[in-house]
Amino acid sequence: MPLKPLILLLVCLALLGRAHPYTYAANLTAIRSSTALPDIQELPLDLNHSIAFRLLESRPSAFQAYLPAISRDACPPFLEDFSTTDSGWSEGGIFVIEYGYTNQEYFLRSFGAGFQAGVPMPYVCAAEEVEAEVTGRWLDEAGAGFGIQFGPALTSTLYYDFEVNPDSGTYRVLQRTPAGITTFIPDTPTPALVPGQPATLRLSLINDVVVLYANGVALEEFAYLDDGPIQLGLTIATSNNQATLPIEARFDDVRVYVP
Repeated sequence: MPLKPLILLLVCLALLGRAHPYTYAANLTAIRSSTALPDIQELPLDLNHSIAFRLLESRPSAFQAYLPAISRDACPPFLEDFSTTDSGWSEGGIFVIEYGYTNQEYFLRSFGAGFQAGVPMPYVCAAEEVEAEVTGRWLDEAGAGFGIQFGPALTSTLYYDFEVNPDSGTYRVLQRTPAGITTFIPDTPTPALVPGQPATLRLSLINDVVVLYANGVALEEFAYLDDGPIQLGLTIATSNNQATLPIEARFDDVRVYVP
């Protein structure tokens, strides 16, 4: 056999013999076990569409595709600046809550006093440790708080809610269990929050220890006793005597890393 055809044949055989770097996912529903939103409602949202777009970086209609093979503990970082309106976050509204993209931010808007609700992030990872960060602000009038939800399932019966209110200079942590919502950490003043200014919140959950930050200042540390992959969301709350409605929180620069 002449030399050039022989070299070409060997190259082709070598390429065919390489391990394919992708695994086939025929059912994206199995990736996320719950799409319910927390607390006052379980919104009938199907996030599989959003998950497909975020993971595959493909057309929104692609529900079956080759996904990069990643291990349980090797999740890619999730970075969101809301510069486009097709990055997989839910849009719409139900009951007294509206949510969606606006002016390169994400908004949660509440029309009811004494309500708390949230929207899951379109981020899928099976890790049990995570670091997450988001910058939030009130659009006009302040509500009771805005922040990050986190928990093993983010269902309507099990999660933590880390909220801050820059206008009052306070933060708090609520805990939702099947028995209901309780105040895990009461309203606590901190100089880390500046009235009228945005606040950058950070959650660190490593080695079953939660550390909460606002604007780079560590606020609280406590043991995390739940098991299972961590899911994250954004949240808004209004006070029972909220005088001005609606109340709107804006979010930007979401970052999630798995250590």
